[in-house]
Amino acid sequence: MPLIFVDDDAPNDPGPNDPGISDPLEDGSALNPFDSIQEAINSISDSLPYVIRIRDGNYGVPSSAGLQIFTQFQQVRFAMLEGENGPENCIIDAGGADHVVSFVNPQFDLRQGIRGVTITGATDSGVYCRDTTVSIDNCIIEGNTGADGGGIGMMDASPVISNCDVRGNVSSRRGGGIYALRGVPIVANCTVVENTGTTGGGIAFGSPVVFSGPPVTMIRNSTIANNTGGGIHFKTASGSSGVITASDLVVWGNTSGDQIQINTGTLQLPYANIQGGLSGILVLANATLETGPGFINLDPLFVDPAMGDYHLSAGSPCIDAGNPNFVPLPGETDIDGEARVQGAAVDLGSDERP
Repeated sequence: MPLIFVDDDAPNDPGPNDPGISDPLEDGSALNPFDSIQEAINSISDSLPYVIRIRDGNYGVPSSAGLQIFTQFQQVRFAMLEGENGPENCIIDAGGADHVVSFVNPQFDLRQGIRGVTITGATDSGVYCRDTTVSIDNCIIEGNTGADGGGIGMMDASPVISNCDVRGNVSSRRGGGIYALRGVPIVANCTVVENTGTTGGGIAFGSPVVFSGPPVTMIRNSTIANNTGGGIHFKTASGSSGVITASDLVVWGNTSGDQIQINTGTLQLPYANIQGGLSGILVLANATLETGPGFINLDPLFVDPAMGDYHLSAGSPCIDAGNPNFVPLPGETDIDGEARVQGAAVDLGSDERP
């Protein structure tokens, strides 16, 4: 993919950290990068997919709508926003704007999205996706608020959310960390902790589209812990004959709600460590739960959750307790970028202990 560079403190910039004062030779090249991310997005004038490589720094957004990859009033622009040195070093702060970044277009695909950045400071979902499929990878999504989906809010969207740390976000309604209305998103190798919402403090899947056929895996190899408002809330569309699978999970310490709640449809839950076991799962009248093998209720022995460390300590019952037939995707890693399956079987949760 063609590269466009962004640096808010480039050596040739006469106004460091001020996007209003630019390098006169600014062109998005490695030597003369753009000052702002939106400026880089706006420079795209063709239909090629671009990587916008963002160098270390703390970046803002241009308006209350946040960074706009596409709106109804602009041309389609294909871009992957990528932090050059990972999310700890590349922070995009909405500063109270509605979103940090929004993807609104059915033409997007998994070559587009965000990776390696911190998303914070939004008041209506840090990341907002509608009518689209994009990739949200290796991001820290924290300190955002919203009505539905404090960290990530989705409508009729099916993004792939992988290797993300979603924590400390707040929703006034559903999905403190992640909320999806319709669509079939995938959450994999993620840590979703310390979020707050009234329904599904960690994750709320609300009325996915009607589907049938083989089971659809919507969440796997993830840790959902210490959220307020419950852990995960599942609700499929009325009339769905398909089955949702959630596997290789740790769901623990979630309060003011059940660890898992199923309103409608069928949920398969093999290879999972759920606090309280079956008593930690609320299955309403129109729903069905199938637990399968590897279903346990044992303290996961996180390293130090009081300090925000949800890695597995030595002796954790989650080590090698996952699906023995699990085959990672090419290049798939755990939350820390370490290779999956380092023992007899994959570990439960987002952390694969060496």
